Amino acid sequence: MSNFRKWRRPSVALCVLTVVLAALTAGAACGPAESTDTSGQVPLVEINTAVREAIEALRAADGFPGVVVGYVLPDGRAASVAVGLSDAVAEIPMQVGDRMLSGSIGKTYVSAVTLQLVNEGLIGLDDPLSDWFGDEEWFGRIPNANDLTVRHLMTHTSGIPRHIFAEGFIPALIAEPDRVWKPEELLSYIFDVEPHFAAGEGFSYADTNYILVGMIIEKATGNTYYEELQSRILEPFELDETSPSDRPDLDGLIPGHLGENDPFGMPPQTIVNGRYAMNPQFEWTGGGLVTTAGDLALWTKVLYEKGAFDPSLWDQFVDSVPMAPGAPVSYGLGVMLRPSDWGMTYGHGGMMPGYLSEMEYFIDHELVVAVQINADQSSGTIHRAPHDLVGAAAGAILNSLARAGAPAKDEGATE
Repeated sequence: MSNFRKWRRPSVALCVLTVVLAALTAGAACGPAESTDTSGQVPLVEINTAVREAIEALRAADGFPGVVVGYVLPDGRAASVAVGLSDAVAEIPMQVGDRMLSGSIGKTYVSAVTLQLVNEGLIGLDDPLSDWFGDEEWFGRIPNANDLTVRHLMTHTSGIPRHIFAEGFIPALIAEPDRVWKPEELLSYIFDVEPHFAAGEGFSYADTNYILVGMIIEKATGNTYYEELQSRILEPFELDETSPSDRPDLDGLIPGHLGENDPFGMPPQTIVNGRYAMNPQFEWTGGGLVTTAGDLALWTKVLYEKGAFDPSLWDQFVDSVPMAPGAPVSYGLGVMLRPSDWGMTYGHGGMMPGYLSEMEYFIDHELVVAVQINADQSSGTIHRAPHDLVGAAAGAILNSLARAGAPAKDEGATE
């Protein structure tokens, strides 16, 4: 783990000092101090200013409440920038430590845990699903059940429909907002439903696939998924601001903002009496985490620089299928490969009612950018994809480095 220590977040005292200083320039940012740097690196305060200006321009055009951008530079330095409001009603400024639900980005952690177990010989990517659940009475009711493998689930090539949008599921959420769901109850919404296609013959994104992967993790280890996540990912990589979204009362969760078109029947702000307005536990291994943009950036660095599982599995991890016929975006084992103005990226996006998140690694530049927005498309204040905010921040960072003549990577910065 020592290879990643150099870009860990700063101390609490330094973070507070940096936030206070940044607040004087109409935004909050947190990162290592720059004033005594003599190595020719671009000061983080200059990069933060460039990122803030780029994101504030998009916020002015769209009107979303707020956003936090976390990034890790090629030389290993990390920082976060907060823009706008965490609470648009109370007009509370956004802070870099504000936490939001990261939605389907949680699949990246599920993938890493699974690949660790593959390396340990406890799970096989080409294991038939019947090896794991063939003795369950419900197994034959899963679409394509007898033809599915773990790989089909992880690449969304199973043909299984999405249980979230199956008939009756959202009404059940609305009727029982505090309900604690069992995985089999989630699966029941796609029992006996026609598959979208034969196993391996197409792509159809579904949280349902990763619910099954989570069940396999628990069966393979004898532990809960969150126990495995904590011991394998969160603790070793010191992702201290990331935790399960397994209950409505989540420390540090700021309000998300919604509009009339929200299909989940949530209030205009997602936090009511200090609690998320429904139990986010239903998401589980389809996502299932609350975090900060800074922690997302740190995780992105670990994952896409081959630190989260044995590198011998990397080629299988990024072996991907198009997400639509002829589309430039493809999907591997819990990773999206997508072109950008700055070259190809690895990453993933996520949505939960009231929040949008995106994490991307710009391969050619070894640059990490993650964003979290405290609104979703139903709010009427988002007119672009989070990917566009990531691109704007990346452009600001890379242009700042280029203007200063900074090297693409500080080869002497590793431990």
